Amino acid sequence: MKRFFDLSAAICALVILSPVLLLIALLVRLSLGSPILFRQDRPGFKGNLFTCIKFRTMTDARDEFGELLPDAQRLTPLGRFLRNTSIDELPGLINVVRGEMSLVGPRPLLPQYITRYTSAQMRRHDVKPGITGWVQINGRNALDWNQKFALDNWYVDHRSFWLDLRILAATVWQVFKRDGIAQPGHATMPEFLGTNPRCKKAVTQPTRIIVVGAGGAAREIVSALDSINKIEQRFEFLGYVVSDLSRLQPRDSREQVLGDFSWLQANRNSFDALAIGVGFPASRLRLAAELRHFLPEVEWPSIIHPTAIIDLDSARIAEGCFIGAGVTATVNITLEAFVLCNFGCTLGHEARIGAGSVVNPGANISGGVVISTGVLVGTGSQILQYLHIGAGATVGAGAVVTRDVAEGVTVLGVPARPRALDEPLSSIQQEQHQAHF
Repeated sequence: MKRFFDLSAAICALVILSPVLLLIALLVRLSLGSPILFRQDRPGFKGNLFTCIKFRTMTDARDEFGELLPDAQRLTPLGRFLRNTSIDELPGLINVVRGEMSLVGPRPLLPQYITRYTSAQMRRHDVKPGITGWVQINGRNALDWNQKFALDNWYVDHRSFWLDLRILAATVWQVFKRDGIAQPGHATMPEFLGTNPRCKKAVTQPTRIIVVGAGGAAREIVSALDSINKIEQRFEFLGYVVSDLSRLQPRDSREQVLGDFSWLQANRNSFDALAIGVGFPASRLRLAAELRHFLPEVEWPSIIHPTAIIDLDSARIAEGCFIGAGVTATVNITLEAFVLCNFGCTLGHEARIGAGSVVNPGANISGGVVISTGVLVGTGSQILQYLHIGAGATVGAGAVVTRDVAEGVTVLGVPARPRALDEPLSSIQQEQHQAHF
């Protein structure tokens, strides 16, 4: 019934509103130029990506480093009006006709948030995303992320046809009221960086945890778990799992390998949490996405070695991170999901490390450095203040980075320079490019 109603109502709305849609399209074209529509991949039902469609509301203005300016500086007067009235969402009716969205459901968020969700937060993907939802009529962007996720889960548990009609009717009134459009001091909703593990409830039983991988990085996680348990019995280590048993190496901890990923599915009730013990960024992100897909309810605790020195009061640490022995981090650091900070590395003030990135032993990340998603920072390397390292880049062992590094580039040497295509990697750099599953 829900799909029939969605399809019928969306087609009727597109026909009735077609003059308005054409007028808005013309205004956007005159104000912002081409393209008229904003298209972006968003996770939908069960986390599957689809292309979400909206009217464009922002310019593509960038700073001297090629990075997009903050939303507040790119949002135009027309764009602000479209957002305030929610008219920018009307092209999403096409997504409803395609079956990618519903009229009512949790709003589709950014794909990088998937790896930052707790198992409870991931439940919002048990239904199709919506043009409007329970959050939109109960505070919208004036709510914080925890409040939003709680409301999303309430809708998932109580959804019905009559509740959808109630939400649609209340949405019309909410648009005229224009309440909760943004949080104070923000043009748009602040980025979701994950739930700080310090905010979770204390557990009375040790968390039964399995480490994904069986090599050196995995053993370091197990060593950290042992050190934590000497202070407080928080974890019960069950063993290792790997994605492919045939790829185990002689130096891997074979005797404690429980099996491959099929073992996880067959024994789901025997463990509570997973940790990724793989030291290559692309593999960490791939494994996290794969395991999230068929084990959406599993926990991903962030593991911090007791000897690490971190200002936890100001730090923002997402799920699935590992901070090894002797790591030093000063104030206001941000670690996105599944970051690995190996033993003895240092992170300066306001440093930000992107999802899945790996900072190897002895690396020095200076203050204000921004490292994007999936970056490999080599052993003993140094990145100077306020530099930006593009997604998928590699900083070679011992390199000293004195300027920004573009996306996907490998830099070597002192000072660091891009590696020529025919330039061989050292044995240490080759080691850093290997991952054991």
